[in-house]
Amino acid sequence: MKKFYALALAAFALTASAEGIQGGFNLNPIKVMPSKIVRHEVPVRAASTVKPTAAPTIAEVEGVYVWEGYEYLLSEETKKEIGEFSAPLKISVIDGNNLALTFDYGTYEGTFDPATGNISMETGQISQMLWDGELIDIQLDHIILSDDGFYYAQTPLVLDYINGEFETGIDDAIMITVVEDGEIAGFLHIAGENYFHKFTEEIPEGWTAMGTFEYQDSWVFDAYAVDPAEYKYYVTVVKSDEDESVIRILNPYTSAVSMVASLGLNSNTKPGGVIELNIGNPNFIWLTGGLNSGYTNERAKLEDMTCWNLEGYLKYRNPEATDEALIETFESNEMEVSDMVDDIITIRNCVFGHKGDEYAYASWQTSQGESTMTDAILWLGESTSGINNVVADNENNINAPVVYYNLQGVQVANPQGGIFIRKQGNQTSKVILK
Repeated sequence: MKKFYALALAAFALTASAEGIQGGFNLNPIKVMPSKIVRHEVPVRAASTVKPTAAPTIAEVEGVYVWEGYEYLLSEETKKEIGEFSAPLKISVIDGNNLALTFDYGTYEGTFDPATGNISMETGQISQMLWDGELIDIQLDHIILSDDGFYYAQTPLVLDYINGEFETGIDDAIMITVVEDGEIAGFLHIAGENYFHKFTEEIPEGWTAMGTFEYQDSWVFDAYAVDPAEYKYYVTVVKSDEDESVIRILNPYTSAVSMVASLGLNSNTKPGGVIELNIGNPNFIWLTGGLNSGYTNERAKLEDMTCWNLEGYLKYRNPEATDEALIETFESNEMEVSDMVDDIITIRNCVFGHKGDEYAYASWQTSQGESTMTDAILWLGESTSGINNVVADNENNINAPVVYYNLQGVQVANPQGGIFIRKQGNQTSKVILK
């Protein structure tokens, strides 16, 4: 086995033209404000004239939504044009009528109105966002668009509930800025004509839906030298009706809430790609491989890209090998094996292959020529799952230390200005700290 493993590593050293896929992808914020924002001539959507149905319960509004709108501000460095966009939004209940709304740009507080189903968000809220490995302050503002430009609103931003979906007023826009020392340091997002609808995927025959879960990709993002931890998104997961050990991530790179798709990193826009995992042994998770992931790079002339991990590749080449023997191989080479702890699947040793190519199953590399693959992670549960065992249970919770985590499950030493998970002993709760 050790000899085979050495040969496998040699095969993985081949690369699929790193220069062909490097795009100099840059997500830095704009540092100057345009002097004027002019409405586009043809609106993406008109002002709604539809009367709302009966208000939902607060539990019914929880879930993942597709946020669609018109973008008035994008960094030229991203090589994107101003125009229509789609991105994910997650709505979750904190307590009472208080909600947490998680965008690509931080998590903000909202208030649910049980009489109308509307959600209001105070303007000027500060959140935090992971940027180049550091937490930065992000501010959400409610602005009003006019034919002459825009102005800051003093009223809350309202998401109107209409027939199971949400939308803002046709003149209401969302502005998100970077804040440093109380001053605006850069502009990230100005979005109008905002519309939010529940994220759903068509479930294929022979599979049963498990739900929508948070996901961190490493295959595509690594090719662009982008930290996948900064761009987590949501995916639909299904399990096989024939073998519950086999699960699939549907459309990981083409769905309406895929960050790979919304950032313009995928040439393919058609659904149908999957990442298939075997989770029968939680100590040895492997990708079955050979399946089209839905990722295409036209510039590099690469199609039918397949996601693997080294565990799946070794399984593919050695179908008779036992999990124990393969685990021993990894350990003897001082490598960790992909595993599942509680509700968190960590996919290590990620490999991006290409069917029928001379570099089949070769790994991506960064422009520096060194692989910087990070782990792909699938949270099968709430985004805070996995923190319950960080602090040992203590029957007398009053004497147990208090630990805080952000909504991504990262421990925070001095939490303030947002929504956090408070854990003391075996008691966990969400809190809002000013």
